[in-house]
Amino acid sequence: MMTDIFMTIKGETFMVKYSVCALIMYQQFTNKQFNPKNWEEFFAPQDLSRLCKLFYCCAATSKPDLELTYDLFKDIIDMHPHKIVEFSQWLNETLEAGEF
Repeated sequence: MMTDIFMTIKGETFMVKYSVCALIMYQQFTNKQFNPKNWEEFFAPQDLSRLCKLFYCCAATSKPDLELTYDLFKDIIDMHPHKIVEFSQWLNETLEAGEF
């Protein structure tokens, strides 16, 4: 199992958390409604755009006092693309292990 995902943004290092708050923000951000019949699609996006948005929501809600726009987040991920790969692997392993 992968370790937790950490990010440093604006000089602050924090752990990215996959939480209900992050999922609520993701739902609001994407206008994608949660459907218990299609929960896997909601909890584990299958395209890069939605995965990046979920990653952003997990980061933004993990450190709410850090002003983090989606555009800034995309710029940071663009400079460190391995982070989206780490997040994707971590998310898959977390969901497979039933740790959410």
